[in-house]
Amino acid sequence: MGQLDLEVSPKLTNGFALGVFAHTFGVGGNLNFYQFRERNDFVFSVAFSSVRSKKEQKTASLYKDYGGKDYRPFKKNYFYTLVPSFGLSRVILKNSPHNRIGIRGTASAGPIIGLLQPYYLRIGTQIPGSTSVQLDDEPFDATRHDANNIIGLGDPFLGIDEMKVQMGLQLRASAILNFSNNSEVIHGIEAGVNADIYARPVPIMEGGGIKNNQVFLSASIGVLFGSAW
Repeated sequence: MGQLDLEVSPKLTNGFALGVFAHTFGVGGNLNFYQFRERNDFVFSVAFSSVRSKKEQKTASLYKDYGGKDYRPFKKNYFYTLVPSFGLSRVILKNSPHNRIGIRGTASAGPIIGLLQPYYLRIGTQIPGSTSVQLDDEPFDATRHDANNIIGLGDPFLGIDEMKVQMGLQLRASAILNFSNNSEVIHGIEAGVNADIYARPVPIMEGGGIKNNQVFLSASIGVLFGSAW
């Protein structure tokens, strides 16, 4: 995420802000550190967010009357991103007694640490020679699991110890509207666009003729709160 529009006095050299945001594929939060300079300001940001496929659709279990939870067919993995980034920003419109809203433009880039967590489902298996069904939580496998044996969503915390990493690159541009009248207080709204690029498609989905994305183009909007000193 980006930098705040502050009318910086010479005494203000650093800043800090926390933010939350929603984007095309999910939601997240970010932590920003600022260094204010005469021209371009520097910012180091760390953002964490969830990412979903546009092809995901929640479906009711055929066994909902027996406690089966809604699930997402063909979902293979949960996907989360951790993005440390470095950016430059410049004031476009300063706050003043006659202008209560300031605008700052920002450009940043950084590596994406993508985290893939297996998506577990509650699977029912007929016990041979019996009318009973054995229930197990298993990671989704398109070759073995379908609506007939999927009882519902499994434990969402399963698979944390099985996470795999997929690296990528994020490019970002944003504009920040700052509503603070005090240069030592940071609060604003940020709107931005991202390009998240990976060396290969991210395996969020499996089967059903669904193709996974290698490039994610998204828009975001969020709020930031912090202080400068």
